Amino acid sequence: MNIKLIALDVDGTIRETGKPISKRTMEAVNLLKNSDITIAIATGRMAPSAINVWNELGINSPLICHQGALILDPSTKKILKHTPLSYDSAIQALEILEDWGIDCMANYDGNVYVNKKSDWFESYCERNNVNLIESSLKLLAQKNLTRIVAISAEHKIKSLQKFLVQTMGDSAYVTRSLPHFCEILDPYAGKESALQWICDQNQINPNETVALGTASGVGIGTTIQFYSQPGYPNAGAGVTQVFIPTKTIWIKNHKLATNDKLTYSPNRGAGLDVQNTGGGISTLTDGQTLY
Repeated sequence: MNIKLIALDVDGTIRETGKPISKRTMEAVNLLKNSDITIAIATGRMAPSAINVWNELGINSPLICHQGALILDPSTKKILKHTPLSYDSAIQALEILEDWGIDCMANYDGNVYVNKKSDWFESYCERNNVNLIESSLKLLAQKNLTRIVAISAEHKIKSLQKFLVQTMGDSAYVTRSLPHFCEILDPYAGKESALQWICDQNQINPNETVALGTASGVGIGTTIQFYSQPGYPNAGAGVTQVFIPTKTIWIKNHKLATNDKLTYSPNRGAGLDVQNTGGGISTLTDGQTLY
């Protein structure tokens, strides 16, 4: 496979939280920079802290941040693509969070907005080098919020995520980037859509891309979201999202070789019904060898 684009997540992938990028990683990135391969960052971080990593790597490709909702050119600060939450989805999410009594923050125009400031929000914004502004989030929802982030205890965030997915359905993309964070974005604001945009702009075949990412904690990481469609066995069923296990590398059109082993594991112990192209239905069980 001829690789033309490598997309790197930041935290837990090219660096550990609170630590600098290792010398070994920088050496590998520098080797790639001297090749014809484009290196891109695809992260859930806000733009200011993501730009710092972009500068540290010394790359020149567009930067994907906010889980894919925002793509910008860090050298000019120009926004190349923005996929904000719709007003209706933002209001629905904010009302749910209000009913649950969960604090949240919203990203808009490079700043963090909250209904009421707190020491935690102040510290968070200081660490991420962004402005913290107190404002009514429901009024702000009219201005195309990039995303809403709910913050609470891990067990409550886990329950909230499940409720948001079931309640909001296809109108939002709901994911957990950290054990105590639940992010609500536009359904077309994921990293995959952002990478597709970069491929289109650079005339790169998506099959010639590699995305690298890791995360810590069961159920935390990249999410595959299944949209209900008539005729599919899982349409409308309880499970609408499957979490890719921690420390996973996903390569499209992998071209596995003889004696290689590929095992399915959703990190949750549940099976998954799959409709084959020929029309048949099969179930993947946890730990099943696929190849």
